[in-house]
Amino acid sequence: MFRSVTLRRQAIPRKRILRQWRQSHSLAPKQQFSCLDLRQSGLSVIERLCLEECLLRHDSHNRQWIIWGTHHPTKSRFLQIPTQSLPSYIITPPPQAEQNNPPCIVVMGIGGKPKLLLDIPRIQEHGIWVVKRFSGGGTVVVDHNCIYTTLIGRNGPDQLVEASEAADENSNNNIQKVPPYPREIMEWTATNVFGPTFAKLKEMAASTAITTTAEIPDFELKENDYVMGGTQKVAGNAQSIVKTGFLHHTSFLWTFRQENMKYLKLPAKRPEYRKDRSHASFLIELQEAYHNQLQMDAFFQSLEAVCQDSFDVEHVTLDEAMLEFGTDGIQGFFESKSRTRFVDLPR
Repeated sequence: MFRSVTLRRQAIPRKRILRQWRQSHSLAPKQQFSCLDLRQSGLSVIERLCLEECLLRHDSHNRQWIIWGTHHPTKSRFLQIPTQSLPSYIITPPPQAEQNNPPCIVVMGIGGKPKLLLDIPRIQEHGIWVVKRFSGGGTVVVDHNCIYTTLIGRNGPDQLVEASEAADENSNNNIQKVPPYPREIMEWTATNVFGPTFAKLKEMAASTAITTTAEIPDFELKENDYVMGGTQKVAGNAQSIVKTGFLHHTSFLWTFRQENMKYLKLPAKRPEYRKDRSHASFLIELQEAYHNQLQMDAFFQSLEAVCQDSFDVEHVTLDEAMLEFGTDGIQGFFESKSRTRFVDLPR
């Protein structure tokens, strides 16, 4: 006599089913990114740098990130800047110091040399903050009219970064991998993120233009810069490459004050296409590039649309992201772990 046996089919995780379906239908799986919109966050530039570094180095979930927003250069929401952290020329400004300059902040790469890159007397006279961030790259002057974007890629079987020359036996061969080097990272961001974003912006500007005679320049990666029309830079960018992946952050110039660019010297090492042009002729505002046809929000709308189309996006709140600071919070991180530091300039 035979006993009937009911076989239970083991449940297959939904993500595995979806991945197998994409492979069988020759569709490349989408990269997973956590998305953080900081436009209304109230974070300062320094607070954003702290958050970026924390998520790069200490994210307990090892997530890939896309972050965008605008930030006040000096006014912090959470951080109390210790007096001992401030440069001496800020604590005790020189007698001729001016305090009426609209706020901006100078942000240098971790290896930047102030004497070679900055007009130190002018900065001290105007009481401008100077910090070195945790990433490499050049020096930028930023304010509340800059658009800040950050991409964090990770090593992993189904993640973005090519971890080593040897193929991971668990990796999905349909996943596009990016070698963790500055040029390769920028080629990927220009092709997959910013190129499509600027293509959407160009379409939006053309559709709303009062006249069609004004030509809208194209976006491209030239040498190590994001440029418009092949000759004018629209953003500063830098990378931090660590064992677990990379961070690529960019400050796009929606508008800027020409006076602020006088805080920077002409660097000895500069792109070939720049030659000896001043910052005033070398840079272009995005607002100007699009002939004042667009508002800043158009950039964020285009970027978000590209990310939704290209990636598997999960939106994360600021409160959720800041849990990664741990019990000491952002204040403790800034005081003990952050590589972003004020620069004291010689008198």
